[in-house]
Amino acid sequence: MIPGFSGSLLAITFGVYEKTLNIIAHLRNLTKSKMTYLLLLGTGIIIGIIIFSYIVKFLLECVYFPIMLLFVGLIIGSMQDLWENIKGYKRPVLGFLFFIGSFSSVILFSSNKISYGDFDTSSFLYFPLGLIESITTLIPGISATAVYMILGVYDVILDLYINVLKPTNLLNLFFYFVGFGIGVIILAKLLTFLLTYYRKILYISILGFMLAAILSLIRDIFNTSFSFVDLILGVFFLVLGYIVSNKLNHLF
Repeated sequence: MIPGFSGSLLAITFGVYEKTLNIIAHLRNLTKSKMTYLLLLGTGIIIGIIIFSYIVKFLLECVYFPIMLLFVGLIIGSMQDLWENIKGYKRPVLGFLFFIGSFSSVILFSSNKISYGDFDTSSFLYFPLGLIESITTLIPGISATAVYMILGVYDVILDLYINVLKPTNLLNLFFYFVGFGIGVIILAKLLTFLLTYYRKILYISILGFMLAAILSLIRDIFNTSFSFVDLILGVFFLVLGYIVSNKLNHLF
């Protein structure tokens, strides 16, 4: 729910990332203990998402400009670990091409934002949002929240989580979790392969993605109305977010 904190990086920190990835990649070998593990993990994720959705929604409605710059600071502070993962790569031309490719794709998507009203007319649009969630959940270093902000659908996701218990929201949730489930099952084996054999290329692509995400978010933030006080608070929270994220990532 908070940009700059990759769920998969935190999962690595707490020693559950590879275990969970291996279970998902080999669902045919699912045992009772593994099923219980996934159930408990999933329950914790759902409870955390619902609680923090209310908090983030409240903050964005009350102090949008400073909070958004706080989020940008959190994202910037989390990028040092990406750099550490690509240091020493010996094929700079190939790395540059992957960097440019991921950077350009974000810029392209950020200039074609989805309308909030589109989700009122088609529940199926929640399916690709679920796919995005699965990708960002499994790939270390990418924040789903940052992706949603770039696409202009972060409010849609917040409302989906906040209204998770409403019957009128069930169809939206169905398509969202179908997209998430399909994405996780398909990507688990692929990412296991990529992290084993092409780790640096993967992280170079993620770095390009995150740099473009920061530029896109800053552009959108400063396109909104804000006061001088908002600007001062925003700069303070930007620096604070960077420091907190950087320190936490080093701590973990």
